[in-house]
Amino acid sequence: MTMKPLFQNDGIEVYAYTPKPGTGLVELFDAAVQCGFASPANDFVHDPIDVRDLLIDNKEATFIIKSVGLSMLDDGISPGDYLIIDRGKAYYPDGIALCCVNGEFTVKRVNVETATLKPANKEFKNLVLSEGDELIVWGMVVWTLKKQYGK
Repeated sequence: MTMKPLFQNDGIEVYAYTPKPGTGLVELFDAAVQCGFASPANDFVHDPIDVRDLLIDNKEATFIIKSVGLSMLDDGISPGDYLIIDRGKAYYPDGIALCCVNGEFTVKRVNVETATLKPANKEFKNLVLSEGDELIVWGMVVWTLKKQYGK
């Protein structure tokens, strides 16, 4: 997969998803991993899975953005994380979405019925839209890709 930058707006970088044929395969181990106490290892390896198939349901409606800012920290979205956005997923109240508010992009929990965009950080205030404000739910955040090794 390559990510070609499309544009940057107010710190949000938008990338196009362009898969390369035959790449994206990763070995799948037939074992759940304990994140608490260790469990005995399982030596069974299954057929590889394609990470693109795991992360992307609708290739034509999916793109990737790079997160900046601290407003979504409590939802696990940190600066530098990549967010997979699916424009084909249905909006649902308080879902995390990429929104365009009066021409500016932002990622927030959005509730169209109350015209409210909610950050996931108590240091930031809710954005309550007023009459005349324009809100477009550009797409729903379906995955957060977070680098762990060598941060």
